[in-house]
This record gives sequence, C-alpha cells and structure tokens, in this order.
Amino acid sequence: MSIIKCPECQRPVSSMAGTCPHCGARIADNLVKCDHCGNFCTKDLDTCPTCGNPLKKPVQTKPETSAPIPQKRKKSRGCLWRFVLLLVVAAILGGGGYLWYLQMEEKREARDLQMLSGAMNPDFYEQFLQDHPNSPHVADVRRRMEQLLAEADEWQDVLRSKKRIDLLRFQQAHPNSLHSRECRDMIDSIDWLDARNIGTVEAMQDYMANHPDGLYTSEASDTLNAIIKSRITPEEKSLIRGVLNTFFTRGLAKQDSLCIAECIADSMARFCNTRNATPNQILSFAKEKMAEDVIGIHYIIDSGMNVRRETLSDGKLGIAADFSLEETVNRTDASRPTFHTYHVTTLLNSERKIVLMNIK
Repeated sequence: MSIIKCPECQRPVSSMAGTCPHCGARIADNLVKCDHCGNFCTKDLDTCPTCGNPLKKPVQTKPETSAPIPQKRKKSRGCLWRFVLLLVVAAILGGGGYLWYLQMEEKREARDLQMLSGAMNPDFYEQFLQDHPNSPHVADVRRRMEQLLAEADEWQDVLRSKKRIDLLRFQQAHPNSLHSRECRDMIDSIDWLDARNIGTVEAMQDYMANHPDGLYTSEASDTLNAIIKSRITPEEKSLIRGVLNTFFTRGLAKQDSLCIAECIADSMARFCNTRNATPNQILSFAKEKMAEDVIGIHYIIDSGMNVRRETLSDGKLGIAADFSLEETVNRTDASRPTFHTYHVTTLLNSERKIVLMNIK
C-alpha cells in the first residue's frame, strides 16, 4: 500500500482506498500513473494535468473464452484414463476369477475322479460324466460304466437261475462286484440247506470248513454237537438189541407176561394201536397169533438196526430204534411154515425201558 495524492483535491490518500476521504472521488480501479512525472490521474483524462504529457490508457482485454476448453479436455482425458483403468482392473479381476474358476473345476474333477476309485455302482460313473462332460477321462469312465452295467445284467441272469454253479461262476468272474456279498450269502444258504438235509457229522464239518464265517456256522456247530451227542456207542446198541430180543423172543414168543413187564415202562404209551398198553394187553396181542395148529413162533431182529438218541415227551433224552423183524410161525404140519417181515419202530427211555412200539 502507498500514499498518493487524490487527483481531484490533491490531498494525500491511500492507493487502496475505495474513495477519497476528503472529497469523495473514486480511487480504487480508477487511477492511472503518468509515465513522465509519476503523478496519478483519473482514467478519464487523456493528458496529465501536471506535466501535460499524454497518458497511456490501459489496454482493455476481453475475457478469454477459450480458457475453459483446456480444462474440459483435461477433464475428458481424466475420465478416459479412469475408464481405461477400470477396464484394466475389470480384465484383471475377470481373468483372475476365470482362472480361479478353472482351478476349482480341476480340483472338483480330481476329487470326483478319486471318489470313483474302486466304486462298483454305475450310477456314480454316470454322474461324473454329467458333471464333467469335457474331462480327459471321459472315455475311461464311460468304458468302466459300461462294464458295470454289463455285470449288473449278468447278475440279474444269476438271480433268475439261483443255481449254485452260476453263483460260483459269477463270484469267480467278479470278486469285487457290488453283488459279491449277496452272491456269497446265497451260496452259503444253499450249502447250509444241503448240509442240514444230509444231517451227518461229515456234512456239518464240510459246511463249517467251507464257510468259517457263514450265516449258519453257529447253527451248524450246535447241530454237529447234537449229532455227536446222539450217537450210540456199540455197547449201548448191544444193550438195546438185548432188551428188544428179550421182549420178542421171550415176552411175545413165549407169552411171558413177567418178561414183558420187565422190558417196558409202567405202561407202554402206545403199542401198535393200543394206548397206555399194559403187559396183559400186550400178551393178548401175542396169544392171537397162536392158532390151533401153531406150535411155536420165532423172531429175529435184523442186524441193520438203526439206533439214535431222541428227546422224549417229558423232555428227557431217550433212544429210538427202527429195524426189520422176521417172524417164523411153526405149525403142526411142518410143510406149512409161515414167514412174515415187519417194520418196527420203538422208543426206549433212559433206563432202557420200552415206552412206545409200532409194528407194521
């Protein structure tokens, strides 16, 4: 800020003042300095009132209208760069996302392929083909699926057959089949049914040897023990034969009621068609065979007598026997002997007393 003279009243005034405080003349933006004497004059004068030299009028410049244009271009260029930058970022993100997607797909395909390892269900392979149609493993997966489908058709044929030979053939051809356990169980059931029908020690031992972890191993073991337990020793068989020989050769043939009483229980549960038969009722059966011309009857028990243990009605263990009985009837006319062969089934209690007998 400087002190100048007011061009109207020539009194000192600040060059920054809006108007002269003395005369009120306008000062701000209304003064021009004379280049010759340095005096300040108003802009409306053409010559300096002090020295008379012409004053240089300040050049009036029009406001520049082109100034905003560079700013607009600058702004446009900034938007363009931001747009390009966004495109680059979007491309990077999109490319990265696509690469991530491809990696996830590869991992999922590898996982699904690993799950197929050892799988026996063709549905799993079909699902893989649907999920990964462009996988490089499509041909191998499809071939394995077709093998499993053919195996499933073969299994249906085996189920319709239900023959042991067909089951064994399938088991050998497809040891790791989805149906291997079912096939093994069916063979197990067939072998057990055969062993049970045979019902011998050897049959039970063969079953348990062939099926150590079979479905019926425990039952086979119990059956085997029961068979062994039911076996009759030669000594026991000889004693049973002795009792039956006494009953027939002395009791019936000699019509000895005391002998009959010794051979049977208190009463025989059934003797032929008679229930709770007493010794006298049995003796009556023997007397009916003694016609007037009969002088004697002889009985012979077949050597092939079958003897086994059997549970009685009271829950105790008894002995069952069945055999052929040859009957020879001697008559007064020696030229007219009569021969008969009967089949006898009988049951003795643990005291070797006859409790039941049927003669046919």
